[in-house]
Amino acid sequence: MCVQNRYGIEVRPAGSEEVLRVCGEQGIAFVPFFAIAGEGREQGACATHDDAVTEIARAHGASPAQVRLAWTLQRGPHVLAIPGTGDPRPP
Repeated sequence: MCVQNRYGIEVRPAGSEEVLRVCGEQGIAFVPFFAIAGEGREQGACATHDDAVTEIARAHGASPAQVRLAWTLQRGPHVLAIPGTGDPRPP
């Protein structure tokens, strides 16, 4: 069993922190979608990033997507990540 909700650095709908907490307490996996793509949604990772995400990425020699992934996974051991669901063919 899992809960799938839109959730990420920029997008945390009302009540989502409570859902996240209860899932952790009950041992239910929380699987956020668009956590890495951000506002890019179905189009994939967004071309522009929050200034803080960009700054953190530069400071750690990481990409903004890696920062988003790390942020998502640190929310709790019950939080999983969907790294991408796009076209499997190379660009």
